[in-house]
Order: sequence, then C-alpha cells, then structure tokens
Amino acid sequence: RRSMNEVEKQMPAKHEHIERCPLSRRQQVLYEEFMQRRQTQQVLKKGDYFGMMSVLMQLRKVCNHPELFEARYATSPFAMAPLELRIPGAVLLLELWRAVGGRLPGEPRFC
Repeated sequence: RRSMNEVEKQMPAKHEHIERCPLSRRQQVLYEEFMQRRQTQQVLKKGDYFGMMSVLMQLRKVCNHPELFEARYATSPFAMAPLELRIPGAVLLLELWRAVGGRLPGEPRFC
C-alpha cells in the first residue's frame, strides 16, 4: 500500500470556491424557528463549546439538507377512490375447503 504522504504529493493542489446563494423560504423559516427555540437560546447563553458546535451543525443541516432537519412528506393532487374487491362467498368457502385439504369439520386433522 502507498502511504498518505506519497499520495498527497501526487494529488493536485486544492482550490476552494465559495458560492453564495440565498436561503429558500422554507430554509429561512426553519432557521428562524430553530434559533427561537428555548433550548437553542439556553445553549447559546451557556456558551458551552460542544453545545455551540451542536447548534452550528443543526444550522448547517438547515442550510444544506432541510429534509434531514425536518422531513416534509410529499402530497399529491392525485386522488383515487379505494379499491373494493368483492369475492362471492362460495369461492371463499371453496378456497378455505382446499386449504384444509378437503376435510370436513369433525374429521381428523381438520385444522
């Protein structure tokens, strides 16, 4: 195996590009709601390092992947009446009779 030092020498130089884009309306709402939560406010007032990092990660999730932060289930305008399947009683009884091996109630090994 090659060591990391060898691989790093062969890699091209990194170039970081920052693309700024505005938050969508949903992202703005999620961001503001998260910042106004009592728990978030308490963490920010306490100033605990790990708590602050947790808040930053949640805000990052709102910006990058709002579906991971708060799932939004898809709704469709397509509506369909429920399907009904009507099977005559005789067919059901015949299938039940076959399922028990053609035996009648009271016969050995009926069920």
